[in-house]
Amino acid sequence: MLLDLSGCLTYRKPIFLKLENVQPCGSFKLRGALNATRKIPIKTLELDVYTASTGNFAQSLTWITNNMDMRWTVLVPSRSPMIQLLSIKELGVMITKVGLYEWWESIKTHSYERMQGTFVHAVCEPDVVAGLKI
Repeated sequence: MLLDLSGCLTYRKPIFLKLENVQPCGSFKLRGALNATRKIPIKTLELDVYTASTGNFAQSLTWITNNMDMRWTVLVPSRSPMIQLLSIKELGVMITKVGLYEWWESIKTHSYERMQGTFVHAVCEPDVVAGLKI
């Protein structure tokens, strides 16, 4: 159902809405993930690129991975709900299950001791944040 608010508005200027739900992953996280991915040096891509997420950021990265022929690994807590893991896994990204403590440490330190390559933080990565402003 659409609401007609035209009678309530006294300021008659166009209003533009950014419909994030029509993004391929249904989330604004796609813009940040794409921007961060584009900023990773080609040489770095020869090693693994990984993140720690079980939600929209992980799904966004897997969508990008499939469309840019890149290899990503997503660290997830071993007790993550299966429905979250399936939504990531069906997009084809490598999933590494770790204990909750290890997962949380990777988020805090922006690294994971058993992985080489680049860690892309879902929230604190400057290129992710810059992409969200687009």
